[in-house]
Amino acid sequence: MYVCQKIKNWNYYVVSSISFYKLMESGFHIMVVVILVLIIVLIIVSIIIRALVRKMYQPLNKVVSNMDYVATGSLRTRINVDNMGEDFAKLAIGFNSMMDEIEVLMEQVKLEQHQLEQIRFNALQSQIQPHFLYNTLECIHWQAIAEGNKEISTMVKALAKYYRICLSKGHDVITIREEVEHIRNYMIIQNMRYDNIIGSEIVVESQVEESLIPKLTLQPLVENSIYHGMKVKEGKTGTLYLTAYKNEDEVIIKVSDTGTGMSQEQIDEMNEQLSRYEDSFGYGVRNVNKRIELLFGEGYGLNYQKNDSGGVTVVIHLPYQTEIKKNTAGGEWTCV
Repeated sequence: MYVCQKIKNWNYYVVSSISFYKLMESGFHIMVVVILVLIIVLIIVSIIIRALVRKMYQPLNKVVSNMDYVATGSLRTRINVDNMGEDFAKLAIGFNSMMDEIEVLMEQVKLEQHQLEQIRFNALQSQIQPHFLYNTLECIHWQAIAEGNKEISTMVKALAKYYRICLSKGHDVITIREEVEHIRNYMIIQNMRYDNIIGSEIVVESQVEESLIPKLTLQPLVENSIYHGMKVKEGKTGTLYLTAYKNEDEVIIKVSDTGTGMSQEQIDEMNEQLSRYEDSFGYGVRNVNKRIELLFGEGYGLNYQKNDSGGVTVVIHLPYQTEIKKNTAGGEWTCV
């Protein structure tokens, strides 16, 4: 680098030269120091940022890790919400609530499965050697006809049909037509036992006759009407009304009696307890309601009401379904 400067009032110039390296030597040193400082600062900043990010996402990693445990089948996994920060604490609380709900649902499924198995077991218990009994009743029926005893023949034939429908080829569900026939045979037997004290009116719309109903749904209800309504009534006579009709996508069945009835408090208590299940119950009312719920869902089942005659009416809500298919995996019959 050359520097030229004119001397004042003289016709002379002062010219000097400086090497570029000498000129920039101090700048190079400063530049090297600045670059080193920047590199060191960048390294420190990156370490700090990495540590902060790791700390920031540590709660999320904890959630993901616990979700991996759940994926392996550990449903009792829960997240400790301490020191997680407000947002991640909400996420952890939501995760814990979800796992609690899953556990409740799993227990509910196990309970319902147990109830369904118990109901089927009770059904099997009620059908001890049914084929043998049915065939024996047929023999008695024909023997009574041969001897001219029409009363015994009628009763035995009704009882044979009663047990034939109980068998139903092992189906859990049968048609409403078969279930109503079962009730007609049951009424024949009861009237012959109690000297025709029970009148009956049965009206079933033709379009619902082939709709499906859990087997032995109506018999416990009719039995209740007879034993707890009419037999305890003064005079011990009464009438049973059974109607079945279609209402949009539902089948409504009503079983009414002219018995002694119940107070509104008793009816409310009965409706409240319908969904409770106990292993000690056989084909009782709660068993009937629970079977309907297990087969069709909680939107269907029984409901008790007082009627105008002073007795009780049971309203049964069922889906309108006319087909069944066999579940090849479990060998069970289900509605479609």
